[in-house]
Amino acid sequence: MKKTTWLDFGLLAALVAAVAFFNYVWITTETRPPHWDMGRHLWTSLIYLDNLYHFRHIYRLWTDYYFYPPFRHWVTIPFYLVFGKTLAVAVGSNLFFVAVLAFSMYGIGRELWNRTTGLLAALFILASPYYVSQFKEYMMDAPLGSMVALSLFLLLKTENFSNKGNSRWLGFSMGLGMLTKWNFAPCMVVPLIYVLVQGWKKDPSGKNGERSNILWALVIASGVSLLWYANHPRMLREDLVISSLETGKPPFFNWDAQWFYFWVLEKNQLFLVPFLMFLGGLFWSAFSRRVWDKNKILVLFVLGNYFLFNLIHRDLRYTMPMMVGVSALAVFWIGEIGAAWARTMAVVLTVAYCAFAFWAVSFGTALIPQQWTLGPLVLFSQQGCMLGAPSRENWHQDEAVKFVAGEPAGDREMTFKGMDTLYFNYWGLYYFSRLYGVNFKTFDDQAAYLLWREKTAPPVPKGYLLIKRFDLPDSSVLELFKRHGIPTK
Repeated sequence: MKKTTWLDFGLLAALVAAVAFFNYVWITTETRPPHWDMGRHLWTSLIYLDNLYHFRHIYRLWTDYYFYPPFRHWVTIPFYLVFGKTLAVAVGSNLFFVAVLAFSMYGIGRELWNRTTGLLAALFILASPYYVSQFKEYMMDAPLGSMVALSLFLLLKTENFSNKGNSRWLGFSMGLGMLTKWNFAPCMVVPLIYVLVQGWKKDPSGKNGERSNILWALVIASGVSLLWYANHPRMLREDLVISSLETGKPPFFNWDAQWFYFWVLEKNQLFLVPFLMFLGGLFWSAFSRRVWDKNKILVLFVLGNYFLFNLIHRDLRYTMPMMVGVSALAVFWIGEIGAAWARTMAVVLTVAYCAFAFWAVSFGTALIPQQWTLGPLVLFSQQGCMLGAPSRENWHQDEAVKFVAGEPAGDREMTFKGMDTLYFNYWGLYYFSRLYGVNFKTFDDQAAYLLWREKTAPPVPKGYLLIKRFDLPDSSVLELFKRHGIPTK
């Protein structure tokens, strides 16, 4: 292996370590409880961990259905076993996906262009606002982007399915991608079909091996993904097919709909300067035959994501896998700058911008406004996907559940009523209850403990005593009640 390759691997490892370190600082500084989706995913991860502990239920690791596929939670289990069952450890398991994303982006850039493109592509995507913030949460979209990047890299390495080993690895990675989130399929379908056709045409007689490699890749991908999907056809139909038909407004053929993801990229995922870098790379790819020959897979990937998700469902987060292609298109041209001094300057400015963007979105800065706009354009924003700088707000959610967890075993049960909002919600209560060993009962007026949240102090319900009261950051009031007859500690 070349010395430059080892140097690049060292730089990538340092990048991954830096991201992991600052993410750890962030999550141990942040005091808000999990929002809706994050609480749900954390709760699910504990269920999968419990299935591992109960060996007779180990088959549930791939048969249980909790709406989302299980691979993201499988990755978390070793981190729980080694470092403990905490929220910080769960978020820390993103280290696996950060590494996969960084090395895959490097592989894509180097395979198509050169090592400079690979290194800059890895840095660029890890400094993009949604990846900056989502790797500080326990979510599905950033891990999905990592698995898409890995599969796109391996798709390039198959050389139109002439490489037997990489074709099989591609099948395995696609199976794991489907086990990360079902959105993986529309992310990869356009470039995959293109390469499949090229490989099939190269082997018209079936004697060269391309057709065999294609079939093996598809068989492996199907076998791995069906480990979970085959167990839930009815639930998947109800949750995915039917729900997708009820979403996606405005209608696909509406003019505004066609610009939805265009503006998401500018206003949310990139901001103005990186967005112009991407557009420059995209237009150069379209109008230069030499560049098109190298970048056509990236362009097909981005356009496929753009139009398919416009058709299926529109969500700001659905541009995250698209960023795999966007990032490579945004930086490849830097390595093509003829003058050495100009090329070096472009690299330095890109690295400096990415470092500043990562810090500003992660921890905030007083050097620029919170959001800097020019008409409809966003020049820069210190906001990622829901999150920005860490907050010291205390919502007392885990504190209330911990109090109940300290009661005798027979009294560790609670229910909740009242306001369910972003940073105080049922999913957070489900998670903390399972974490601390409390039996959380939904809408049970006979539970030993009642947690009640309203805009003003709720009245003491019949049969209960007020134990604790908390004033919350949004000026609402949280009160913990205990049923009469239950002894106090």
